[in-house]
Amino acid sequence: MSDLIPEHEPALFGRAATPRMVGLEMEGNDRVRIFSREDSAVRSHTVRFEPFLWLASEDRVAGWRGECRVERLE
Repeated sequence: MSDLIPEHEPALFGRAATPRMVGLEMEGNDRVRIFSREDSAVRSHTVRFEPFLWLASEDRVAGWRGECRVERLE
């Protein structure tokens, strides 16, 4: 990795380090398939996923007709 970017910086890559991950694919509304390379094979497994957005204000979801949950961050 570059000297400018730490090998695992949570602010850039998230807090869960998933080694050898090569791709993600949505499966329905609440699941994601994670692909990873192990030796010469690509393996995958499916996990629960809840899409999210970080917004500066709750006003950004005013008028939204779908389901959403708002969590205020400290």
